[in-house]
Amino acid sequence: MLDFGTTIFTWQSLLTLAILILLTTVSAHFSAPTGAAIRTAQDLGVDLKDQPEESAPRSRPREWLEYSSILPVLAGLLTLGFLQAVTKAVPATAGILVQFPLYAAMAAILTEVQGTGGLSISEHLAHFFTSIGGGGGFAVIIALYTALLAHPQPAAVARPRPAAVLY
Repeated sequence: MLDFGTTIFTWQSLLTLAILILLTTVSAHFSAPTGAAIRTAQDLGVDLKDQPEESAPRSRPREWLEYSSILPVLAGLLTLGFLQAVTKAVPATAGILVQFPLYAAMAAILTEVQGTGGLSISEHLAHFFTSIGGGGGFAVIIALYTALLAHPQPAAVARPRPAAVLY
């Protein structure tokens, strides 16, 4: 098993992290409104003095767990137990199996959550890709993809293979 020192905490990964932090900070700085474009919450009609409503009184005995701070602790312990059980049961594929619930959650967010105009993110993406599909836009995207991503090949793929031996 590889440790973090040979995977995530290599100098290349840490350099990438530093570059991402720098670019994100610079992007946030230059995209922030300045001067007359700045709007306060008061300008937007947001009342910051509103108080949260009191929660409804508990009418059932089991509702104490819903309002208790022990629920996040229990969820965390159950998650740790699940991770340990998966690691013991199938150690070689534990990292892969644990990812599937995350993929399911991301798929649900992409397809179910309604956003701008009552459309989900997947519907926005579908409209975007179908709109660039006509009028030659698709050919431009494929050309850019080929030039930027598909052209560089690793040495193992580019190396000629020996001819097959025929008997």
